[in-house]
Amino acid sequence: MKTLQNFFGTLAVLVVTFSFIPPASAQTVWKIEPTSEIKFTIKNAGIAVNGKFKTFTANIKFDPEHLDKSQIEGTIDVNSIDTGIGSRDKHLRSDDYFDVSKYPKITFKSEQIFKYEGNYVARGKLTIKNVTKEILIPIHFTPKEGNKAHFKSTILLNRIDYGVGGKSLMMSDELTATLEIEVSK
Repeated sequence: MKTLQNFFGTLAVLVVTFSFIPPASAQTVWKIEPTSEIKFTIKNAGIAVNGKFKTFTANIKFDPEHLDKSQIEGTIDVNSIDTGIGSRDKHLRSDDYFDVSKYPKITFKSEQIFKYEGNYVARGKLTIKNVTKEILIPIHFTPKEGNKAHFKSTILLNRIDYGVGGKSLMMSDELTATLEIEVSK
């Protein structure tokens, strides 16, 4: 009987204690707007080739006041690649480059988001094909009126590091990816 009284006494103390702990900060979850874009540029035969991925998703939990609880996860449907030339897009989807039949997605998952020189940086894992590397993605975050915001990032990637195509005298190893993500709460 005394053990049961001790149990209920301890339970009452825990309930009272936890009722005075402030709740964890609410995390801001952002929804991607259809005007968002993921674009890239790479030099081929000295000429800039521009393209984009038309289909992508992201789970963005970002609050500048609570970066320790912020997280970004994104997935790109590689089959949605679009350079404006159908035969080139088909070749990029082939096993010579992205090998979409085996590796249909590009993914990124942040492990930490921190402030650096007035902007933000997401440190995380980028997976292209079957290669995962830790990268830093600079993020410029601009709040807008009406519960909207804009995220912009420009990233320099080496396609060879991820097994996308082989060494080439014509095509650059490096490409620039630009993310223009419009979001709302």
